[in-house]
Parts: sequence; C-alpha cells; structure tokens
Amino acid sequence: MDTKKSKVKINAKSKTAILRIKNRFRVRFESVKAPKYRIYFSCSDNHFLERFRGLLANHQSVYTPCLGLSHHICNFQFVGEFRLKKCGEDFSFIDSVIPSKCILEVDFNEGMKYFSEVMPNVMGEAREVTEYSEVLFESNGNKIRARARGLWEAENGERIVFL
Repeated sequence: MDTKKSKVKINAKSKTAILRIKNRFRVRFESVKAPKYRIYFSCSDNHFLERFRGLLANHQSVYTPCLGLSHHICNFQFVGEFRLKKCGEDFSFIDSVIPSKCILEVDFNEGMKYFSEVMPNVMGEAREVTEYSEVLFESNGNKIRARARGLWEAENGERIVFL
C-alpha cells in the first residue's frame, strides 16, 4: 500500500495571533493513497435492503461517504449481491478482517504483517459510538489462514466474518 505524508497548516488572522500560541508543534500523519475496501452487508429488513440496494446501484447516498475524516471523501461502486452459506470452524483463508471475539486459532505465516485494531462497531442515532470491536487484519490485504466462528462463504468464493 502506498502512503502519502502530509503537513497540517494553521491559518491565523494575523501574525501576532499565531505568535501567541506557546506550545505549538507540527502534527505528522500518514494517509493511504488510493485505498480500496470491500464492504459486506447483511440485513433481514427487506424494505430497508431494497432501498439500500437502490441507492448503491444508482451511486447515491444519504450522507457523503468518507473514510474517517470529512476531507477523505470516498467513491463507491456496487459490486453485487451474493448468497451466503455457513462454513464450519476448520482452517480457511479468510478475505475479511476477523473480529477477535470470533478467532479460534490463527496460522501466522512468516513474511506477512498482522495487526490488531480497535474499531468503532456500532453508532447510535446521534452518531456516538456505542460499541467497539477489536479486529485482526493483514496490512497488505492478504488473506489470513485461521479457524473462526461465524465464517461465511459467498457464492463468489470469498470467505468473510461479520463484525
């Protein structure tokens, strides 16, 4: 994955205003360049599912989709709908992130970079996070060989675990 380093600049109304800041420092951060993510979604409410599918297929959204920050506006593409079948708990190559609560065993391969992150999982109507989930992923997007609870296989062959 490519990363892009950025510098954050502060605009002040005057030079004297910026000089009054005592403890200033430059904040460095990295952004992923041209990221691509696949989002899997399942819903038992058929009315909501039809509305959601229509929005995606017509490249429309209710809110502007962004990747964490408002200036990281993202583009999206509807890939399709796939039937799912429940898998057993044997070792499998898993295409999605794996919630730590679902991990039974991981076959860590040398040369792969594994990371664990705590991510927002559920948000309330006021956009406050009400639940977090720790997930395991491989930093280059490679499949992870693991045994996991709640593993599903889509008809396109991808194996996923829902958050």
